[in-house]
This record gives sequence, C-alpha cells and structure tokens, in this order.
Amino acid sequence: MTSLSSTGAAPDLDLRNLSALLAAARDEARLSHLVVARDLPAAVYPALLFAVAARITVAGPLLDSGLALLACGAYFWLFLYSFCLDNQITGVDEDRLNKPDRAIPSGRLTLAGARGRQRIVAPLFFACGLALGVPLQAAAWLGLTALNHHAGWDRHWLTKNLGVVGLGAIAQLSAAWTIAAPGAPVPWTSILALSGTLGLAMCIQDFRDVPGDRLLRRRTLPIALGEVPARAVCVLLLLALPLVLHLVLVAPHGVTGLEAVFDGAVAAASLVIAARLWTLRTPDEDDRTYRLLPKLYCLEIAFTALFAA
Repeated sequence: MTSLSSTGAAPDLDLRNLSALLAAARDEARLSHLVVARDLPAAVYPALLFAVAARITVAGPLLDSGLALLACGAYFWLFLYSFCLDNQITGVDEDRLNKPDRAIPSGRLTLAGARGRQRIVAPLFFACGLALGVPLQAAAWLGLTALNHHAGWDRHWLTKNLGVVGLGAIAQLSAAWTIAAPGAPVPWTSILALSGTLGLAMCIQDFRDVPGDRLLRRRTLPIALGEVPARAVCVLLLLALPLVLHLVLVAPHGVTGLEAVFDGAVAAASLVIAARLWTLRTPDEDDRTYRLLPKLYCLEIAFTALFAA
C-alpha cells in the first residue's frame, strides 16, 4: 500500500486550490456587498429587526432563534442582491449621472458579469423563499422587481414609491415574520401601517436625483409638482406619519409609558426629517435627509419588537 509523502505535490495542490477557492469566495462576498451597500439600511436592517420582533413572540431554544435569524439574513441578502443587480443592469446610464460610485459605472463590475450573477441570484432567492416557506412573498418581490425595471414602474413617483416600496415592504415584513416565527399569527395591521407610511414617506428620496431624473424624463414627485410644492407635500406627510402610526398601532391598546415614548420618538424623528427637507435643499443635503428615513423606519420596527415582548 502506498501513501503520499508530506512533501508530495498533491497535498500542496489541494491547499492551493482551497486557498484560491476561499479567495474567490471572499472577493465575491466583497463584490456582493459593494452592489447592495447603499441599500442595506433601508432594505435589510428593518427586516431583520422585524424578524427579531417575531421571534420574541414564540418560545423556543436560543439555538432555534439563532438559526431562524440566520435564515432571515440569507433570505434578505438575496432579496436585496437580486433587486440591486437588476436595478444596476438596467440603470447604467442613470448611475453614471446620479450614483457614479456604484459597481458598474465605477468599473468594478462589468455589465456582462452583473447579468451572469443575476441569472444565478434570482432563482437562488426564489429557491430560498420556497425552502423557508415564503414562496408567495419571494415571487411577489421578483414580480415587483420586474415591474420596476422592465415595465416602467420606476418612472412615476406613485408606482415607484407606493408600488414597489410599499408593496415590497408588505412582502418583506410578512416574510420576516413567517420565517422567524412559523405558525405564529402574522400582524397584518402593523405590517400595513408600517409599509404604507414608508411608501408615502419614500418620496423624499427623489429630491436628491432631480437632474438625472429630469434628463431621463421621469415623473418623480419633485418633477411632477415642482420642487417647492413637492417639498410641502412631503413635509405634511412626514408630520402626519406619527399620528397615523399612533392611531393604528397604539390607540387601540391604550397609551402606556412605552407607547408614549414610541409616540414621542417617532414624532421627533419625523419632525427633524421634515425640517431638514424644507430648509436644506442641495442634492447632498437631500441625500443626507433621505438617509434618516431608514433610521426612522428601524425605530418604528424596534418599538414593534418591544410591544411584542
């Protein structure tokens, strides 16, 4: 019987192959993060917080909770990665104007490379949703992605924000709850309130991209109404948001100390965003203002988790 010596070529080759494989996986993870990084605060962090809220409602070993949250993390990474790939494949010219740091216009990912990855990631996302018991939500998100990028939903403020963002948030939050707490009743009232207010408030994202959107003949709210009237409408929506959430989420159960803190925190954050939107009107400041909105959304969901406890 023969064996390879410690200095034989085959073990060295195996080690080299393993090292190359690990390096390729690391590079692919970095590229994936580059593609999705701008949208993580709005599309992944809130969903994971909602999954935590769901998990709080069910009893079970800590290991089960950890596995459920890991499953949510994988699902929502693919959820965002599939959308961002399609978005950046169809929006190369726009990104050169509005977001030149993205993977394709910056030269760190080729268009062919993005298309090849999308052919893998989209089916993988649906397979993940099927395995985790949320195939309808996964299919709905893929459908909304297609409508946004290939049927013109991204060209009008109503379908872009209330359509893709609002309906997408319903699909996302219901999936988060189902994956994290299978069998537990889904809190549809909370989901509809959170998703609807997010979809309306999301109109503020369009103020930072007006030059590029105007060139591409989009009908975002600032272009459709004019910048000043659109800012006024968005300020009113932001000021109404805390009242809507209070009436839907808090008032039916009575106001306790925790609910009062929720009302105050959401009102204060909404007021800050509204004040910035009205007074700070450069594209850079509009971008900073928009980046506060996902933080407000996470704040709302964090309190949902506390209520669940």
